[in-house]
Amino acid sequence: MTTLSNQESRSTDETLLNRARAFAVGAHAAIGQKTPYTGEDYSTHLEAVSQLLSRYTSNSTVLAAALLHDVIEDTHVSYELLRREFGIEVATIVQMVSKISKREDGDRATRVAIDIEHYALGNADAHDVKLCDIIVNVSSIVDRAVKFAAVYVPEKQVLIERLTKGNPQIRALAEETVLSELKRLGYR
Repeated sequence: MTTLSNQESRSTDETLLNRARAFAVGAHAAIGQKTPYTGEDYSTHLEAVSQLLSRYTSNSTVLAAALLHDVIEDTHVSYELLRREFGIEVATIVQMVSKISKREDGDRATRVAIDIEHYALGNADAHDVKLCDIIVNVSSIVDRAVKFAAVYVPEKQVLIERLTKGNPQIRALAEETVLSELKRLGYR
């Protein structure tokens, strides 16, 4: 039985991350998706989530999922395609951080509640990816869309309460970020 050397392992990890990055950028570009409120390439958001998560883990599977975290939710990529391209672990993490609610499920509050229950079912890796996504999104929303932030940030506070399986440091940063933005919105 042979084992990968550290150099071969790093090379394999880099290959996975480069494939995930290219796939995600291509999928979001194919639908013309830009970062809301800034108009930047969507890759800016994907990289920010992955970079934040990389402070807490070097697991290339989880970092690949962070790069791909919005492809099922926002693009025409299916779970099955993601599973074929990146394996069941990456695809499952992405699936667990993707909204499942539909407009016909009801008003925004109903849809958010459905999605929160879904996200809560994710494993620790999915919770870490989702928490990093929340941190990145919440940290800039008040400056860019204060009216939407008044709805969005409190929803994320409720979601964070349900994301208990991941890294406690990431969760604490998410809580701190949300509380800071709630204060900026005038909540006490």
